[in-house]
Amino acid sequence: MILEIHRASEEEILAADRNSYEVWGGDLSLEQYIERCKTSVRRNRAQCWVLRVDGVVVSSLGCHPLFFWHKGVQYPGFGIASVYTNVNYRKQGLAEQLCRTVMNREQSKGAQFGLLFSDVPPAYYQKMGFNLHSEHSYEYQDIEKLSRMRFEVTLQSFVPEEELSWLHNFYQEAHQEKVLSVARNEEYWSYSVQANSADQFCMILNKQNKRIGYVRLLFIEERAILKECIVQNSDDTALISSVYSAVAELLFAKNIRLLQTWQPPPSGLQGCFYASTRDHALPMIWKGEQIQDTAEMIASEANVYSSDYF
Repeated sequence: MILEIHRASEEEILAADRNSYEVWGGDLSLEQYIERCKTSVRRNRAQCWVLRVDGVVVSSLGCHPLFFWHKGVQYPGFGIASVYTNVNYRKQGLAEQLCRTVMNREQSKGAQFGLLFSDVPPAYYQKMGFNLHSEHSYEYQDIEKLSRMRFEVTLQSFVPEEELSWLHNFYQEAHQEKVLSVARNEEYWSYSVQANSADQFCMILNKQNKRIGYVRLLFIEERAILKECIVQNSDDTALISSVYSAVAELLFAKNIRLLQTWQPPPSGLQGCFYASTRDHALPMIWKGEQIQDTAEMIASEANVYSSDYF
């Protein structure tokens, strides 16, 4: 058996997509799925790597270019996504070999952090050096009650493409001193907005009509997902509670009664939200030898902002 691991050619990318259709194709035909993959902004930003057995593509993944802020210093890193192995070649350690090869290559280029979202038990990636960051998601169903709470902020919709510079600067100011966060320059913001075109953004304005943050929402049928709630002072729990109340008012006006988020709610609202254990998309973080923080510190929800997607 001859194994080969390398960056995928166009023909090998097509073969990898044909392999993964059975899992991620959904209701699409094979041709529709292939076309969706070809036009995916997110997929096309990643480097596709494949493992071939005797010349046949059997395993693949996407390696996303990422940077991370760690205590005010920016480090290069990577994201691993869409790890897939053909059903006839599983339980042979092939995907692990592929992951380790790509990780070693990124380390040789200076990467100090890695991020992935696991849909399998985290022990699989823990043996490669990844640590589980969070396994929780949160939801709140009494939107009317939350909307009646006293709040000191207002929300104003805006077009993110017109505010890329502000988003970059504000996000950086809010996150670069954390133990760890994904860094986003203007180019990354442009990509993120395109890759998540259904997201809706609202400015957070104080009583003086000054911008003090933003929220990022995704509406799916009768529920809303609060993807991001970013404010100038992340330690001001009263302010963040006010933002949640303003978000609830917005949802109530849209007749939406369920709010979900992966971000831990502020302490004043924790009793209102139901925490559940996620069975997929578990955020996991890898750190290089130069980084001295313990795994426990990296795993802290309070100290780390990894986003919930690339």
